[in-house]
Amino acid sequence: MTQEIICFVAVTAIGLMAGIMLGVALAQQTAQLLSAECWTARQNCSDRLFRKIMPTTFILILLASLSAIVVLHHAA
Repeated sequence: MTQEIICFVAVTAIGLMAGIMLGVALAQQTAQLLSAECWTARQNCSDRLFRKIMPTTFILILLASLSAIVVLHHAA
């Protein structure tokens, strides 16, 4: 039961991060159409948000992935 929960959390977290990164990439493509001033303001706002959120998110995803590896090591 614990293995399933840990794997579910790890796969869900990685999937969410992949979705966020895809969304950011698509938004960057659209943002290239903005003027230089608007693009700079948008980029600064995104950078402030990502600097607050991403380090914690990456650490949690890394911990979830490592715990799934440890739990499933003998199951393989």
